Amino acid sequence: MVNTVLKKIIKNKYWLLVLLVFGLVLLSRFLFLGADLPSTHVEIEEKLVGYNPRNKVLLNHWALYSNWYQPMIYGPIQGLLSFLSFRFLGVGLAQFRLPMALGSFIGLIFFFLILLKQTNRTFALLGLVLYALNFEIIVWNRSALTENLYLLFMPLSLYFISKENLKAENIFFGVFFAALNIVAKLDGYTFYLTMILFLFIWSLKTGSFAKKMKMIILGSVTAGVILLVLFAFFGAFKYVLPMYRFYFDTIVGQSSLLKEIIPTFQKFILILLSIDPYTILVFLLSLPVLIINRKNLNKTDWFMIIFLSATVITRLQIPTAYMYWKRVIFLFFPLYYVISRALFFLWKQEENSSKRLTSPKEFLLGLIISSFYSLLLIFFYVNYLGKSIPRPYNFGGFTESFHYSKNSFIYLFFIVLAAIVCLNWILLFGQSRRLKKVLASLILCLVLVSLATNCLYIAKMFLPENIKYSYQENQKYTKLVSENEMIVSDEQGFRAFAYLSKNDFYFNHDGGPNPLPFREVFERKDLRYFILNVEEFWREHWGFPNKVRLELIKETYPDLKLMGVFFASKVPLAIYDKYGGK
Repeated sequence: MVNTVLKKIIKNKYWLLVLLVFGLVLLSRFLFLGADLPSTHVEIEEKLVGYNPRNKVLLNHWALYSNWYQPMIYGPIQGLLSFLSFRFLGVGLAQFRLPMALGSFIGLIFFFLILLKQTNRTFALLGLVLYALNFEIIVWNRSALTENLYLLFMPLSLYFISKENLKAENIFFGVFFAALNIVAKLDGYTFYLTMILFLFIWSLKTGSFAKKMKMIILGSVTAGVILLVLFAFFGAFKYVLPMYRFYFDTIVGQSSLLKEIIPTFQKFILILLSIDPYTILVFLLSLPVLIINRKNLNKTDWFMIIFLSATVITRLQIPTAYMYWKRVIFLFFPLYYVISRALFFLWKQEENSSKRLTSPKEFLLGLIISSFYSLLLIFFYVNYLGKSIPRPYNFGGFTESFHYSKNSFIYLFFIVLAAIVCLNWILLFGQSRRLKKVLASLILCLVLVSLATNCLYIAKMFLPENIKYSYQENQKYTKLVSENEMIVSDEQGFRAFAYLSKNDFYFNHDGGPNPLPFREVFERKDLRYFILNVEEFWREHWGFPNKVRLELIKETYPDLKLMGVFFASKVPLAIYDKYGGK
């Protein structure tokens, strides 16, 4: 049977090409999985969330003190997956990243299946290639970031909802996987609420309201039960409410729509542009195509449009200080969907033989859209022309040699290009086939440039000289630290040592309710080693800058001795022994 399937695939060149693409996806996600990432920021964010599972496997407790149930409460599903990976494969960086890489790969499969139903084989493959070969998404997928679960659960949920004849089980699984986005991490609430709102309206219009609402409630409750089971497994119930209260006070409670909306919107757009300006521009060019074909949009299209709108609104409610790249990771799922659908519509449409003029209603709609985009362009021109362009893939390390020019020409290029398109949008409503061909050619050109740029970064990342294992190279420094001794550290030291050694850590990541006073921590008798970031002595942890903390430690322990300095993602870290190495 397997041989028969393989023969059919080999004969069908399309499916052979699909297998080749997924083969490349596997290589790009799993090859050298334990190697350094080309981003210090991603490495800082990823390694914290393995704190609790690592402790349970190595030391048989989830957290050394109550405050650091924080990562497990924010990301309980990843906590479980990391625990299982560590339990069966051992504690290590590759084992830590493996579940997220695998989950994102499965999400790509379902993304492709959705496009296959919504477009055709050509544009499904194109959408897959664009999504799968985005350099930044590859870096995210190769990390242990909790947000990778969004790229699994969102496509899974949409896959069931996108079915033509929605049955009760489709609604159940659609809502269930949508709710798992919140279980994965609270920031996934936008997708879940959009799904509930969409299905509620759709149920009112299509009938059988009570039956469908029953499935919606059942799917939500099932996800809630899973969350409770996870908290029971972790023994974390008494920390949940304080942690969630802390989250909402920090992220939601500080938000002020009128005060924060402009700087947050500005930062939101710049983050998207810094990831891939070509993709964003292609998306903007795709919107009028969807508007023209609004009568042909199906329920999946409308859901994606509502989800995108809701995401923008909820992102604008985030305080500017907390708006950064992690908040937009899942946006590329609907962005690439919209681009694929727009290209499909452009290909599918035939020339309108009537050659009719634009109706007053269409003219007004086109004018409003053009005016909005023009104002947006003017905003960027006034605020950013002459300043350095946000680099695509704003990472440190080797990517710095590939960033775009820092002069105003790049901004001017995008502004002029988008302005020309704005002027043509009104004409586009007149159904001109020639103009559609011009727009399709422009989109295709930008798509190819985006692909070429991403492939350049991918190739650069996998060059032999760029495959670094500085994490494993620091293994020699673990010999300076006895395994039965405790370490106090900030997140830099923890991420450098945690998956190499079996030491217990006192560790506070600048937050969480009821943090322990630092003096109470470093005066413990069972604590011996301190790891400090010697490059950022100004940075505060436990309310003290590193420099002040070091002085306090020296005053308390006169025999304090520097044991060595090692590097984690180019960050110098010093190991101190309060007993002077005796």
